[in-house]
Order: sequence, then structure tokens, then C-alpha cells
Amino acid sequence: MGADAYDRMMIVGLMRTAGKPVQLTTEKFTIPVMIEEFLPDYKNNRRIPFSIILRRVIDNKSNSGS
Repeated sequence: MGADAYDRMMIVGLMRTAGKPVQLTTEKFTIPVMIEEFLPDYKNNRRIPFSIILRRVIDNKSNSGS
């Protein structure tokens, strides 16, 4: 929601199609994720509800035990 809702929807869509990890940040943690699916439900330029599916990115190199 907000004056820049349409622009933010476009940015998230481009992040998904780029296929690169992005950082998901909450109050408690930050983890790398891939945006697998982004489904905006366009209502108008100021209100765009959406659903999103994220996949956590696991760095196997850091878990090698060396």
C-alpha cells in the first residue's frame, strides 16, 4: 500500500526474474532467499496485495567443517 506500491511491485517482480538471492530481514534474523513465486493481485496503483513464495538459500561451503 502507498504512493509507491506499483513501483515496489515492479521491483519485487524484477528481483524474482533475476534469479539471484536476496536478503530477507526480520526483527530477529537475516537470511538469503530466492523468490520462487510472486503473485501480485493488482487492485490499483496504491493498493496491490500479493502472495510470495521464498526458498531459503543454503551455503554448503560454510558447512564443510574445515
